Amino acid sequence: MKFFPKSADGFLSAMMMAENALLRDFSLSCPASLFGAEPMESAKKAVKSCMTLSSFPCAQMLKTNTRYVHDFAKRTLTVTVNARYMSTGKEVNDLRCVAADIAESIKRGLPESTDFFQMIAAYQSWLKRFFVYKKTGATRDHAAVGLLQTRQGVCQAIAALSMVILPHLGILARYVCGEGYSGMGWGPHAWNAVWAPNGAWHQVDFTFGLHRKTMPNTFTPPDDLHFRGLHRWDEVAQSPALFQNVQTLENRLQAKTVLLFANNPFKAEIGGVPMLFDEPVLQNGCVRLLPLLTLLGGGCELLEDTLHIVLGGKTHRIPCGTPISNGFVPINEVLAQSGFCTAEQRGGVVVVKLKP
Repeated sequence: MKFFPKSADGFLSAMMMAENALLRDFSLSCPASLFGAEPMESAKKAVKSCMTLSSFPCAQMLKTNTRYVHDFAKRTLTVTVNARYMSTGKEVNDLRCVAADIAESIKRGLPESTDFFQMIAAYQSWLKRFFVYKKTGATRDHAAVGLLQTRQGVCQAIAALSMVILPHLGILARYVCGEGYSGMGWGPHAWNAVWAPNGAWHQVDFTFGLHRKTMPNTFTPPDDLHFRGLHRWDEVAQSPALFQNVQTLENRLQAKTVLLFANNPFKAEIGGVPMLFDEPVLQNGCVRLLPLLTLLGGGCELLEDTLHIVLGGKTHRIPCGTPISNGFVPINEVLAQSGFCTAEQRGGVVVVKLKP
């Protein structure tokens, strides 16, 4: 897949979209002027920062190979990325859909008056009921998908799974990596930061919470002091400001306008970033929904005659009487009519606006 960002923000958005979809191979071609006097070095720093964000894809990334080409004649810079993840894009799409169902089952047993702290406790209780901490040495121990499949895993999988489920419980979450103290020494560890009602990011450790009466957290000064006795991390590289910036970028991405082009069914534009897919995404007034949603960190599945869409911590269940062929969903008859988006034709361009 190919992205053609026109601005620095567009470059970041393109990188985030590629990671959201867990693309194995993609390229970004943009004006070299976006990166100043030293485009190669600046681009490398930008790409590295995107691959170390507190996001779900970064938490599940195994390795990457990146190549940079600066074309002086065309004044362009092209970044080609080959990435490998612990799970496939299809598996993560299914995980995102299942996560919404899990959140609904957790909320089903709670009163409507349940507050933030009670919801956190309910989620920790759910983890205790269904999962055990176990390290076998297999890659699946670290994958959120593997955790759901085997009911066992390590901190990385638990923190990654939490990032997918918590937004459906109304809780924004980020991924934090550092070291944890086991009682016998320090070792690599991962946990989460959550956006609390006091308007700040706080640390929570659901893995340590599996075997403790109370989950380690930083909600109060005494809790914070206790948490820091068990955890240490780079508080500059993983600061509350970074968490907020990444969350803002993700929120903006999910509220974007999608342009589809009748004269080129392989082409789309999201938030001003043009892109080319390997397969058509527009066909006879129908859109191939899955690749677009995964770019935005969402997912979808067809359950009998109902289209199940998850995006931005929200679930949409859309009755779909119109047949869906090869993953193409009618834009007007299904998506727009349901209120999931608005759509209008402007010449040869179909303008789809997602409703956040």
